[in-house]
Amino acid sequence: TVGRLPVALTHASAASLGQSLYVIGGRSGSSGRQTSAILAIDPRTGAVRRVGRLPVALSDTSAVLAGRELLVLGGRDRSGRARDEVYAVTSAP
Repeated sequence: TVGRLPVALTHASAASLGQSLYVIGGRSGSSGRQTSAILAIDPRTGAVRRVGRLPVALSDTSAVLAGRELLVLGGRDRSGRARDEVYAVTSAP
């Protein structure tokens, strides 16, 4: 176990950037509603903290490392509509 999320999630994307693992969006395991949360996990300590938010709550995104940022691609919003935006996530302080 590297860490524990503050809530159970499904359909989230994850990728590493710098010394952290980022968990982006997803659906709450209890309600099934999308979240806009961006969480950073420090794998050395297990500490999990919220470091940002997507402009819209999304699940089913893809996340890829591109240079010094993560790109978050596509996904589904709370109405179930497929999205075509690409968002950039930079390293948290």
